[in-house]
Amino acid sequence: MTEQDWDTLIEQIDAGECTPFLGAGASMPFVEVGADIARRWASESNFPLDDSSNLGRVAQYMGLNFGGDLTDPGKPKRKMVSYLATRGQPQYGSPNDLFTTLAELKLPVYITTNYDSFLTTALQHARLTPQREFCRWNKRLEKRFPLNGAGRPTPSAPLVYHLHGHDGIADSLVISEDDYIDFIVNVSQRGELIPAVIQDALTDNTLLFLGYSLADWNLRVLFSTLRQFLENSTRTGHIAVQLPPTSATDPDRAARYLEHYFRTSQGVTVFWGTWQEFNKKLREKRGLTPADDSAA
Repeated sequence: MTEQDWDTLIEQIDAGECTPFLGAGASMPFVEVGADIARRWASESNFPLDDSSNLGRVAQYMGLNFGGDLTDPGKPKRKMVSYLATRGQPQYGSPNDLFTTLAELKLPVYITTNYDSFLTTALQHARLTPQREFCRWNKRLEKRFPLNGAGRPTPSAPLVYHLHGHDGIADSLVISEDDYIDFIVNVSQRGELIPAVIQDALTDNTLLFLGYSLADWNLRVLFSTLRQFLENSTRTGHIAVQLPPTSATDPDRAARYLEHYFRTSQGVTVFWGTWQEFNKKLREKRGLTPADDSAA
């Protein structure tokens, strides 16, 4: 990101025309990466295949209740909710905390594919009144949890929208392979499953991706699922915070490739660094209480 990119981002934040979009990395280290959770669950359930780091596949196996007569697709969802209930909490109110910084931006809409409540809690800690919603990605959820017609989100009453469900409603979680397939097919075929206010945030605002890896196939699937909205975007660019690739045979060339691919195919500009470094820079640019150098 250039200094001009930073100046533009700050202007968009101040105008309420930026939408943070959070992935799993934003919740680390409070929530383990999916691969670590999958390996533990695979060991506990005697998972018989060799891809034990694939959380969707391990969750699929657990839900089939292999060896029993009854399937239990809700088992991995309940297990995830129970797991999240045991995790520690971010240091709300600290300038070194990403969720605190996001809350202090006072934006009307935040989107996440995470299940946890960290962002909602940070907004409450900032004395705001957040609404928490999730995508009704199948007919069962539509029937059980009709949209309540809440008012349009504002900086003082922002909306936290969970694309893949949240820990307050276990059945809302998109976690198994079948869940992901159903989510992709249903949202792609029925765009109205995404509320109008979220569609507006996707098409009218600059998206700030935090906690995703450009090298992760899941991010490409996410872009593909939301393509119908992103293609109608009035913005020409979005931003992704990324760790530089280190495991590639040629890290510099890998970084150039990823940056070029996402800039040309998705209009994404990359900030290369940790979220702590981005958080520190963002607070400086916005005139917020500085983060500690040790946190970056």
